Amino acid sequence: MKNFLLFYILILLNMDCLAHTTHQKLTDQYNFSNITIEDGLLHNYVDSIFKDSKGFLWFSTFGGLSRYDGYEFVHYTTSSEAVRLKSNFVRMVCEDEFHRLWIASEGGIDILDLQTNQLVNLPGVEIFRYEESSHLLKDQEGKLWIVTPNNLYSVTFTETGNIRNVAFLHTPHNPEAVTLSTISEINHEIWIGQNNQIFRVREKSPATLTAQTIFPENTFYAAAEIHHLLQKGNQVWIGTNLGLYCYSLTSKEIKQYQHTEHNPLSLTQSYITFLALTETEELIVATLKGLNFYDPFTDSFFRIVQDEYDTERSINCNFINCLFTDGNII
Repeated sequence: MKNFLLFYILILLNMDCLAHTTHQKLTDQYNFSNITIEDGLLHNYVDSIFKDSKGFLWFSTFGGLSRYDGYEFVHYTTSSEAVRLKSNFVRMVCEDEFHRLWIASEGGIDILDLQTNQLVNLPGVEIFRYEESSHLLKDQEGKLWIVTPNNLYSVTFTETGNIRNVAFLHTPHNPEAVTLSTISEINHEIWIGQNNQIFRVREKSPATLTAQTIFPENTFYAAAEIHHLLQKGNQVWIGTNLGLYCYSLTSKEIKQYQHTEHNPLSLTQSYITFLALTETEELIVATLKGLNFYDPFTDSFFRIVQDEYDTERSINCNFINCLFTDGNII
């Protein structure tokens, strides 16, 4: 019995040592800096970050939309002088092929011409103009996808930038159901998450989209919510409120990762908010308790969390809502 306990303790000590050593190397790779409302950001709650074709960063916040050039901010709100948005609760932005920024908010869709810095009105937008919108995606063909609580729209354009066609997928309204929660392009196909299911979206007719389930009904917990989908080579990583999953596109096998108490190489938390890849294809997993970097060689995670005693080499808050990577910047 003593030998067993000694062996178990040694394993824990070695894991702690390995985690500490790797964390040291990881934090040494980065310089940490913060941008908050004290620096001009409209709101500390940022829902998404986007970089446009001119190099500006756009921060979608619960206080409006902020454009950042690396030095100062330009703000867009319901009361800003040049451009007035439908709502200050901005969820996401996306640039189309014609240098127009589509802005999704609780008030609907606004379209900002990045050349003139003026809102534009496109014929055909009235179909979804005032629907609360949460997600936007431009696929590899230049088609724009818009997610609303009960509908998914795909928008195609003419060569001059006018709307050619709008197709939609309607999901029956259910007050107790979670709305469409995420959208991603996987292997040139559109995948969406709703409740604990993931669907593949295809065009049924020029005006109608259809959705087909990808996984068996019991793949995810009944109480699971699909938060994020990310393709990394032949793998699809799936972030939920009850853990992280890795799905192989080749073998069709799926593996789950969760937080394990007393295991410093597990996730800091099972509630996954966002997924991203670094320029070296390193997977970063955001949670409400810090960042996790996946190591494929050990099939484990290394953490960066808030350290009030070492603010120069740690994040200023463990509540990570979204991620954006650009070169060697996270």
